[in-house]
Amino acid sequence: MHKIERLSAEQAKPLLPKLAALLQNSVHSGSSVGFLPPLTFETAEDYWLETLNEVALGKCIMRRIVQKSRNCSSIQIFVIEGLRGR
Repeated sequence: MHKIERLSAEQAKPLLPKLAALLQNSVHSGSSVGFLPPLTFETAEDYWLETLNEVALGKCIMRRIVQKSRNCSSIQIFVIEGLRGR
C-alpha cells in the first residue's frame, strides 16, 4: 500500500541524497523530466536544493509517494501568481 504525503522543506532536507538519486535514476532510465543524461549527482542535488528553497518560500508544494517505507516518487507543484482571472 502507498500513501501520499506533503513535505515541508525541513522534512525534505534529510531526504536530499535519496531525492537526487531518484532524479538521476529517472533521467538515466529515459524519463523526460527536463534533464538529459548523463546527469551528475551534483546537478541533481542542486536542482533539489533550489526546489526546497522554493518550497520554503511557499512558491512550490512538494509531495512524495511512499510505498513500504520507501520513497517511490515525488511531485512538485509550482505556484504561479499574476495570471489569475484571465
